[in-house]
Amino acid sequence: MKYIIILMALTLTACGEHSSETTAYASDVGDVIINDMCLQRELFNECMKNLPAGPVATKYNDWDEVVKECRYTSHYLSKRRRGVVKPECEGH
Repeated sequence: MKYIIILMALTLTACGEHSSETTAYASDVGDVIINDMCLQRELFNECMKNLPAGPVATKYNDWDEVVKECRYTSHYLSKRRRGVVKPECEGH
């Protein structure tokens, strides 16, 4: 009996909304998750502005990692339903 309850709980949690990485279960075109490119650009610029001043000369290229992290974070945070994204801000 205990295993049945656990199995039911796992099944119900797997039946939630679709993943933000897929559109396989979207019931409407407005439900599709896309990147709001205007928001992504704004988040990336804000991330880069908030960085402390970097070193003048480095032995390693650590700033590539910083830029990459700002790019990844802004991409992840800019995911929105297509219905709320302005047409000129839709990512291609």
